[in-house]
Amino acid sequence: MCIFKTLGPFIALLFIFGNSFAQEYPRTAITTDRNLGEFSGRFSKINPQAQLARIRVQFDNLRWLNPGDRVQFWTDARTNFKCTAVLKGKSNDYMLVSIVDYDRCLANAGVTAGAYVFMYSQDLVNNIDKGKETIDLMIKRRMALGAKKRRLEKQLEAYVNKVEAVNKRYEVLRAKLEKEWRQSLLDLEEDKSVDLRDFKNTEIKLGELDYKLERYRVSDQNLELDRWSLDKRLYFKK
Repeated sequence: MCIFKTLGPFIALLFIFGNSFAQEYPRTAITTDRNLGEFSGRFSKINPQAQLARIRVQFDNLRWLNPGDRVQFWTDARTNFKCTAVLKGKSNDYMLVSIVDYDRCLANAGVTAGAYVFMYSQDLVNNIDKGKETIDLMIKRRMALGAKKRRLEKQLEAYVNKVEAVNKRYEVLRAKLEKEWRQSLLDLEEDKSVDLRDFKNTEIKLGELDYKLERYRVSDQNLELDRWSLDKRLYFKK
């Protein structure tokens, strides 16, 4: 019973800190939302001999498509016929794909250079789900580092009060205990240097982790509203 009374305030503080971090960095829900697999692009070049095509695409989650992933594409005019392609490579704005069943696809889908197509990849959805699991682990790591930083920060702030306490303690017996007093201050400065170095290292790790979090950021959607007309009823997502 005595142990619970002693640890009670500490457990309460841990709960408060954990709750505040959970609100700042909520757990990324694992989802199989089909919308995250949908995107669009425009054929910029087709190589019939190699059965390859280069497609211009622009959406944040392109980073989650990897070589070997399968992509379906179709045109707005023939939505019932979908072609399948395999991603061979990509840049920031382009995808290079190998078209499966090339002749049948182009004959029925009506795809030519310059054609605007809609695309879907289940592999993209799966990759994003795996990425969210990685983000969850990094968020937990960040919460631990953040708690450590706050603890070290409080310890550093407390050193001023500690020095004042040491001064008052040895005020009356300064002459007799001057050597011991100076040694105590040196010990405090040494502890401060250790904690300060640990604090700086923790701060660097936090910065690196924040960079990774931004790098693995997942957008809520891939399609953007095209405001091409003055009539809002003619807006469409692409």
